[in-house]
Amino acid sequence: MTHSLFVSQTWLQQHLDDPQVRILDARMLPPGYQGPRESVAEFRAG
Repeated sequence: MTHSLFVSQTWLQQHLDDPQVRILDARMLPPGYQGPRESVAEFRAG
């Protein structure tokens, strides 16, 4: 069995309730970004 770190949106939607699936949010700010950051609002917005 092969495992991939990246999946399609369809696969993710089908497996959101799977207890074996872990979702990692690894968003980063663009290089050189200097503005204020509302991380909670960004998280809620998706």
